[in-house]
Amino acid sequence: MRRIYLSIDLDYWRSHDDSVEPQVTQFFKRVLALKKTIAVAVYHHHLLEHINRCRRLTDVINVDYHSDIQDLNQDGTLPDDVGEGSWANFVEGRERMAFTWRYPLEECITPTAYDPGPGYCHGSGDPFTEPTCIDWRRVIKKQGIARLPWRDIVAVGVCLSPYWLGNISTLYYPFEQFQLYEWYARWQESENYRGHNEYMHVSRQKGAEKAKIRLHRPRCVV
Repeated sequence: MRRIYLSIDLDYWRSHDDSVEPQVTQFFKRVLALKKTIAVAVYHHHLLEHINRCRRLTDVINVDYHSDIQDLNQDGTLPDDVGEGSWANFVEGRERMAFTWRYPLEECITPTAYDPGPGYCHGSGDPFTEPTCIDWRRVIKKQGIARLPWRDIVAVGVCLSPYWLGNISTLYYPFEQFQLYEWYARWQESENYRGHNEYMHVSRQKGAEKAKIRLHRPRCVV
């Protein structure tokens, strides 16, 4: 039996217009209908502590505009920093697990003059095509969120990723359910809004960062 952690980054909908709001609402109603305690964070790597507390996981599914997984260093070691684009490299027990990136649009994986695709986070080695540059048992990418294995999901995390958000009016339902408006307003007023570098990478040499998460316990689905 599979035991899946569903990780949802709200920037998945960053390139969509208001017409997708009904689909966003239905998706999060389905998430709440799981009746699982949901970890809610501002930044994606803050969910790492919650993921690593989950026992006997077989899979992590990342619903996200970005893959959030990097290739290993040339000597086979992990990336130097834990950040928004590398948290998947630090999931405990990953050598026995599968990682699936559910990306929204073809543009995420379409090469540009500057990178292999705006949704990718890796460097010279592609974790999705070169197994030797990653230490997960299996790494997969798939477009869209249709046919998620809902019955096998045992835990859920949702992150705001404020720097990467587009049109937040599309996200009215999750913003209301998870009380994200205050967090978003605080972020806009902070130094992170102007600089966006304090939280992007957390030096491992400085020790583990305290995860800033809130637990949402759904009682019913509206």
